[in-house]
Amino acid sequence: MSWLKQLLNDTWDIDYPGVVAVHLTGKPAPYVGPQDVALAIIGAVFKNGYVKNKVMEFVGPGVSALSTDFRNSVDVMTTETTCLSSVWQTDEEVHNWLALHGRGQDYCQLNPQPMAYYDGCISVDLSAIKPMIALPFHPSNVYEIDTLNQNLTDILREIEIESERVAHGKAKLSLLDKVENGRLKVQQGIIAGCSGGNYENVIAAANALRGQSCGNDTFSLAVYPSSQPVFMDLAKKRCGSRFDWRRRNHQNRVLRPMLWRGRYANQQRFEYSPHHA
Repeated sequence: MSWLKQLLNDTWDIDYPGVVAVHLTGKPAPYVGPQDVALAIIGAVFKNGYVKNKVMEFVGPGVSALSTDFRNSVDVMTTETTCLSSVWQTDEEVHNWLALHGRGQDYCQLNPQPMAYYDGCISVDLSAIKPMIALPFHPSNVYEIDTLNQNLTDILREIEIESERVAHGKAKLSLLDKVENGRLKVQQGIIAGCSGGNYENVIAAANALRGQSCGNDTFSLAVYPSSQPVFMDLAKKRCGSRFDWRRRNHQNRVLRPMLWRGRYANQQRFEYSPHHA
């Protein structure tokens, strides 16, 4: 058993994995983020097992169009493809990022060999990817948001039917009642996780919300930065003030250092109050 071998400091032996190239071209359109790119890939390869237990190698001219934060956000979501691991070619962008964090000496240039052979290839035109949404019950159940809006009731009805099958009739997932005037009503927004809560994502949200309001209704927006250093830097640059619950027209918008669950937005509290600048 693998766990027993680990306890005995023995090796965990696996077959040499296949390597699948993820060849990126183009650059993302405005308002297309790393989650959209990741979901597009997950949706294409999960069900057919194309990268199962294989290494995904991200290469191609499109890599240079992505920031390090963007690449990291895509990378941490590759686990949903069932791949074994993933690796990216490196460039000056990565070198600069490491230097900025005091680790410039750790940079190593990684590029495919001139005559590299792969066990498969996924071709991704970044400029063709549109804003995506993942629906229950797995990130591979993805749709372009335009497609969802155009077929809203049909898609939501299918998910409700699938929920009956998954729960064996013991639980009910209600989605159609969230449709108002032909549009899906959003009740809660959360920007969080190692993929969603990174620095660039939070900054983009803060800029989008500049001078705007989430209102004082049932909708709430919470932001959980991906790490304490990211949180501290955002607070230092006063980005947290754009999510500040203390301002009257922003009471349902908060930047938090840790998770806390509450039923209604106006009843949410903090275990540890955010340190807003």
